[in-house]
Amino acid sequence: MSVIPLYKNPGETPLETIKRFKSKNQKYKDEPMSYAGRLDPMAEGVLLVLLGDELTRKDAYQKLNKTYVAEILFDVESDTYDVLGVIHNTKNVTISDSDLNTKLTEMTGALCITLPPFSSYRIGGKPLFWWAKEKRIHEIEIPKRTVTIFSASLESFQKKCGREIRDEAVKKINLVSGDFRQKEIIDSWNTFDIHKTYTVARISYTCSSGTYIRSLATILGEKLNTTAILFNLKRTAVGNYSLSDCLP
Repeated sequence: MSVIPLYKNPGETPLETIKRFKSKNQKYKDEPMSYAGRLDPMAEGVLLVLLGDELTRKDAYQKLNKTYVAEILFDVESDTYDVLGVIHNTKNVTISDSDLNTKLTEMTGALCITLPPFSSYRIGGKPLFWWAKEKRIHEIEIPKRTVTIFSASLESFQKKCGREIRDEAVKKINLVSGDFRQKEIIDSWNTFDIHKTYTVARISYTCSSGTYIRSLATILGEKLNTTAILFNLKRTAVGNYSLSDCLP
C-alpha cells in the first residue's frame, strides 16, 4: 500500500495524524511518509499519506480536486478567516437562503482568492503566518491566486445562539496543541456576543487544488455585505479517495 487515506481529527496537524497512525501500526513506525494536501488544525477528514515510490509523485497527488463540507458563520470576522483566530463581532445583517444561493452561483467557475494571512505559503523564505504573528504582514503583498470552484451547494441554513457557538468554538480550540495563540484567541471568543442569534450556512464545495475554504467564507461574507468565517470544515474527498476509504 503506497497511498493511505487517513481520517484527520479536529485539532490535529497532518503530522500529528501521521504520528498517531504510526503509533497504532508499528509496521509503519520507521517508514518515511508525507501527506499530500494540507488540512488546517480545525479541519477534519480525508488526508492522503504517501509512502514508498508514491513519495516521488507527491506533486501529482497535491493537484487532485477536493470536496469539502463547510459551516460558515456570518457577522463575525477573524484574523485567520476561521475559528482559530482572534475574532470580532461586526454587522448584524439579515441573510436569506435565496441570497446565499445567488452568491454561491456567482462564485462558481474561475475565482480569484486572497490567501489567508495565517497560512503556510512562503514569502521571503518565511510562511505568511510568521509575517502575521510578527505583525509585519503590512511589509509584504499577500498573494492572490485563481482557483476553480466546480460546484457550491447550500445544504442547510440555520440560526444558532451565540452561547452555543462560543462554547463549541472554545471546545474546538482546546483540542489544538502547540503554539497557535490559543489563550489570545479564547480571550477574544470570551467577548463574543452570546445573546445574539447568528446565521450558519452548511455548504458543499468541489474545487481545484489550492483553494482555501477560509478565503471562500470571507468572499461570501463580502458578497452578502457582512463578514464571515469558516466555523467547521470536513474534507470528504481527494480525487477518487473518499471518507469511506479512510483508516481511523
